Amino acid sequence: MSPKPRLLMISHVWPVPGVSGQEKRVYYMLKALRQVYHLTFLTFADKQRKNQYESALQQLSDEVIVLPSRYNASLLSRLVYKAIGKLYSFNTGLKASNFTIGKVELTGGRVAKAIAGNRYEAVIFEYWHAHHVIDKALFGDASLILDMHNVLWQTYKTQSNSAKAVEKYKRYEEKVWRKFDRLIAINQDETAYVRDQLGDDKVWYVPMGIDLDKWPLVLNPANKVPRIAWYGGLASSHNQRDAMSVYEDVMPGVWQVFPEAEFWIIGSKPPEHIAELSEKDSRVTVTGFVEDVADVLGRVDLVLCPWQGTYGFRSRLVEVMATGTPVITTKDAAYGMNLNSGEGILFHNNPKDWSAIVIELLNSPDELLALRKRARKAVETRYSLEATYGKLPQMLNAAKGES
Repeated sequence: MSPKPRLLMISHVWPVPGVSGQEKRVYYMLKALRQVYHLTFLTFADKQRKNQYESALQQLSDEVIVLPSRYNASLLSRLVYKAIGKLYSFNTGLKASNFTIGKVELTGGRVAKAIAGNRYEAVIFEYWHAHHVIDKALFGDASLILDMHNVLWQTYKTQSNSAKAVEKYKRYEEKVWRKFDRLIAINQDETAYVRDQLGDDKVWYVPMGIDLDKWPLVLNPANKVPRIAWYGGLASSHNQRDAMSVYEDVMPGVWQVFPEAEFWIIGSKPPEHIAELSEKDSRVTVTGFVEDVADVLGRVDLVLCPWQGTYGFRSRLVEVMATGTPVITTKDAAYGMNLNSGEGILFHNNPKDWSAIVIELLNSPDELLALRKRARKAVETRYSLEATYGKLPQMLNAAKGES
């Protein structure tokens, strides 16, 4: 039996514990690629987590390289690198994370020493932060592939008040794209955008996939009272605002008709002003971190997602729909995801109008059941592991044949 071709993945995102969408994407990519390739996973971690991650990553990779974090080596190092990172951001228009990952942790010298002259058929970079590592002397004829995760300047646009800074970041990012042989985009609109920049043969479309065995379909939640939910991580101000928007703009109208209805805020790390809603309002449940979130989502009648911003991929929508729970959301939320209104997901851009829509659906159990079936079908067709990450080995093999 001939040895497997070797593939290196360079990532500051760990595939464990597999809670965030980023972590899950890296996890499933490793699982799909390991069937065909001898995998080396290269990352960095602080002393406290280094052994933990090395052990966990050995279940997903043939070889694990965890570099000791320079940034987190000590309190002094954090203070020094944080100060330098701020200066770097001011001078370049990039983020401090670009400095930390690309200039401190995953430098060319560190990576070259870590891989010790090994040769790989392909090298996958998770995000472009470590692009300074790219060197033909280091990687030879290996295919250099960027898994974009999303178009980062689009994310930056929602975080910055300076159009000039966003434009500078945009020009830098799009210049970096050209250093890679192939790019992997996660939604169709971003795929089209990058193809316009680089050409059709440079970009692959691999959306976020889901292990359907872990997200069972529930056709009858059998709730005693209607249960409406918002779902997502609550560490970000963006998600906190959305959860509160449902509570303040949608639920009051629903409660006028269904006074017994429950509103669930499902997600980890709720801030105090959200966590205390459970104490102030008996109709509200704030779950915090949930071990089996699929079970909780399957017992919800509707999930509401008033997302704004066209970038990335809303993997939370896919998780909800996999359980059969219908979603009311904005067109922005499903940007580039190839989902059509009525397929278990309903698009309405103004959350202030959603109360009437929720009430209509709660009064139409047959329509809710039909939406549950369509939601699961849409995910099975487009976002199963086979339809997403399972295609990666074939794409890489085809690229090898073209070279």
